[in-house]
Amino acid sequence: AVVSTQSTGTKKQRLTGFLACLFGGSLFFSLSLIYLPFILLKARKFVLLFSLGSIFTMASFSLLWGPWNHITHLFSRARLPFTTAYLSSLCCTVYTAMALKSTLLTVLCAGLQLVALVWYVFSYLPGGVTGLKFLTKLMGGALLRKAENILPM
Repeated sequence: AVVSTQSTGTKKQRLTGFLACLFGGSLFFSLSLIYLPFILLKARKFVLLFSLGSIFTMASFSLLWGPWNHITHLFSRARLPFTTAYLSSLCCTVYTAMALKSTLLTVLCAGLQLVALVWYVFSYLPGGVTGLKFLTKLMGGALLRKAENILPM
């Protein structure tokens, strides 16, 4: 069987699918935020909604670029660390929430999943990873200076 590397669907269909999945991902992320204040009581609900949001967000890019193009891109040498981190954190999050039912491990894995997703999004922005490192250092320095002013040292 010959697999075409061309995107499936018209440009309009891919854009519509992209926007629909991106909306779905945003919706699931928003619904998960409802449970954020109650994370210790409702960790499983938060994590499952958050994971669905994450999956829909990734699916949106797959629809935009074409599924085969996106999969080959994700498993390329440059993207393999992200793909491994993301898929591992996603699987661990769902496993700890559903099978182990451990709130602490579930929240920890969800945090790792969030880091992997942010890394993914910023890696596609021009200067994204460099900008993210710069902003992290800038914000960390600002928070440290603010803490020094507030806390008696």
